[in-house]
Amino acid sequence: MRERLVHFATNRIFDGQKAEFGFVPCDPPGRLLAGKITCKVVVDPAIEGQAGKPVVAKSEAPDEGLVDTIASWLQRAEQQKGIALLFTHGFNYSFTEAAARTAALCEWLEAGGAPPIVPLSFTWPSNGMGSIDAYRDDQKDAEASGVALARLISAIAALKPKRKPTYLAHSMGARATRCATVASSARCTSRAS
Repeated sequence: MRERLVHFATNRIFDGQKAEFGFVPCDPPGRLLAGKITCKVVVDPAIEGQAGKPVVAKSEAPDEGLVDTIASWLQRAEQQKGIALLFTHGFNYSFTEAAARTAALCEWLEAGGAPPIVPLSFTWPSNGMGSIDAYRDDQKDAEASGVALARLISAIAALKPKRKPTYLAHSMGARATRCATVASSARCTSRAS
């Protein structure tokens, strides 16, 4: 297994004592914690990767931590002359599963001939369970996460990256993306008034 660094931003609640992110969204809804996590992955996407413990950037000042994480992500992509990939996972992923899947996706794409990929994983509070009730709960959480995702995209844009990042959403991550677009449009409309 190869180690890959994954930058992350999440609107999940963080348990500092266990150094783990849970399945519940932060309050207020747009609050984001960001940082880095090391994952061990192989090229075969059928083999699940392993994620280490997340390192949260400036948990006492999360807005600064978010900017620092995004700047680090963009700088690393620039140094590697690679693709800065913002990835939003789908239904049924815990925080660590989402980070490991992001790392595995990059490994797989590079093995297929893609240039170096430097990932930033937006991990919304999916329940990480595969039932009908969990699916419905994940739909609600993905929708509620639109504000946080819109805020993340705005923070990336504010840093004016030299190379535009690539965005990819998987499955229910598209629902979060749609809601981020709506949240962003509402903000733009309210500013124009």
